[in-house]
Amino acid sequence: MSSLFLRSTKSLVRELGRKGELVPVDSLSSSQRLRPFCLVRKKHKSYLWPWDTPLIPTDFSLLDVLEPGCPDPEVNHSGPIYTWEKEAGGLTGAVSLSAGLQGQVTGSGKTTCLSALAVQTLWVSPCTWEMLLEKRKLRSPRRSFLQELHSRKERRVYMW
Repeated sequence: MSSLFLRSTKSLVRELGRKGELVPVDSLSSSQRLRPFCLVRKKHKSYLWPWDTPLIPTDFSLLDVLEPGCPDPEVNHSGPIYTWEKEAGGLTGAVSLSAGLQGQVTGSGKTTCLSALAVQTLWVSPCTWEMLLEKRKLRSPRRSFLQELHSRKERRVYMW
């Protein structure tokens, strides 16, 4: 069974990004490690849908693998969007016995669920990407974690 956080983020991603450009964070603990320009990798298993493939954050960013030089790129952000979802439900049941013994059992239960998220979209302007492409090249020698991924045949590293 998936967590409340995972269900809420998946639902929110479906609402905000219908074209598949947004990927939900699967847990609150991994959300702290994801930051702009963070390098992530995909799990080995093949999944039916690309957006279901879990992304594993690394401790490195794009700026770690590029040669130093220009100042760090600027990240723009939107104002937060607050979403709330409340669910409530109840169930009542009764059973009566009259064959041989007589008895009656009744019961009821209620449940409520409240989830709240504050979402903020971060983006980098196309001019910043062009500047990075023109002025900054990959470091040489390669970082040890890139060599390790390459030796394990994991050639696809993505940026968050």
